[in-house]
Amino acid sequence: MSNRQIIESCWNAFVTGDLGTFKKFVHPDIVVTYPQSGAR
Repeated sequence: MSNRQIIESCWNAFVTGDLGTFKKFVHPDIVVTYPQSGAR
């Protein structure tokens, strides 16, 4: 799989809400912070 295919697969999983597939692309210890609200 090319880098482009990996990024496109990850993005498509994110925008469609396919969290099972999306989780395959991120590190298990990822922390996402939304600076507008301070939510994590």
